[in-house]
Amino acid sequence: MPGKSGFDGGQIGTEYDLLLMAIPHYNEVQEEVARLVATHANNRPISILEIGCGTGLTTRALLQHVPNVHITAVDKYSTMLDQAKNALRGHKNVTFVEADACYFLARQDDISFDAVVTVFCLHNEDSPYRRNAFREIGRIVRQGGFVVSADKIAQDDPVQHQASFDAQMEALAVFRGTPHWELEEEWRAHYLEDNGRRFIESEQVFLLTKEAHCHEVKRHRRWGMEALYTGIRHGNDRH
Repeated sequence: MPGKSGFDGGQIGTEYDLLLMAIPHYNEVQEEVARLVATHANNRPISILEIGCGTGLTTRALLQHVPNVHITAVDKYSTMLDQAKNALRGHKNVTFVEADACYFLARQDDISFDAVVTVFCLHNEDSPYRRNAFREIGRIVRQGGFVVSADKIAQDDPVQHQASFDAQMEALAVFRGTPHWELEEEWRAHYLEDNGRRFIESEQVFLLTKEAHCHEVKRHRRWGMEALYTGIRHGNDRH
């Protein structure tokens, strides 16, 4: 992931929420994630591990829409985690943890959470990292637990992906002529880096089915470069 020029102290980390100017459907993604989790929980108490909470956009949506919830929200970048803590100060049913996702996952007991949610996080990592993360997710989520992955998940068809990628790059022009004009260049550089370690649909399905041992794997929505997948954890193959 980006260093000091990116999420960890760079402008796209300190002003991450301004990305909504270029990609306004980000809020719609958060709402859809929260709605699906609330439907799955069905008013039952639910413990959620959120991987890559960033500035707390998804955390806030979950707190608003999912009753009887406790969220453990993990992010490795203090620049973004501090913003989440400030935005959600006073919420007693969320615990923030500064840690690398795989480092944190490896230190959790088997069957520790009712659900795992990750939004716009794991596309930033390479394929071996994602594979390890979903393997650990399969270990720590309970039988019948819910796994939600909403991310920059490229279409398998390279022509379709290129059209989505080009549209997203063009949308960054919204920062021109504003006090935040430098964000266009930082986000362009970041997207080009992401494109080199592309997270594609077939990989996401494989990770949910084979590594996280989920069934009922489903793609619910696609918004250009972004897609939302869920799965239910099997109960007969604990490791």
